[in-house]
Amino acid sequence: MAALGRVTPKPAHLSIIYHNGAYTHMRMPGICRLTSMEAGGLIACSGYDNLATTGRKVHFLQESDSFTPQGVGSIIVPMHDCWYHQTKLVQHFPFPISETSTVQITVDKPTVIVEFYEGEPDVESFTTTWMEQIEEGLIEIVNR
Repeated sequence: MAALGRVTPKPAHLSIIYHNGAYTHMRMPGICRLTSMEAGGLIACSGYDNLATTGRKVHFLQESDSFTPQGVGSIIVPMHDCWYHQTKLVQHFPFPISETSTVQITVDKPTVIVEFYEGEPDVESFTTTWMEQIEEGLIEIVNR
């Protein structure tokens, strides 16, 4: 899940605010709504139910940059149209990776690319990055 928005957990008097660049890989019990709070806000919920077989990485690009996929067979899903070398990637459409060389990703605006790969998810990393984002102010837990 990559987000610019607000999540409403239960109890309903709290909200989790995701600011630009924040994301999470975790499902959270009791969450009933994920809403963009910014004009042009980016909200994405991506993943498989069986987390034991699919690892994932989130790549947040503020501007065009180079990209090295996890490996052949990875699937990347861009949250906005962008270019993977000379191939146009369309928003929300999966793109299978057939080589592992580093390529240029060209973006018109900040975007998130979610990469799925075969393997165990790194739950420790997921949790650590989520907590670090709270410390950095990218994720806030606030009263409604």
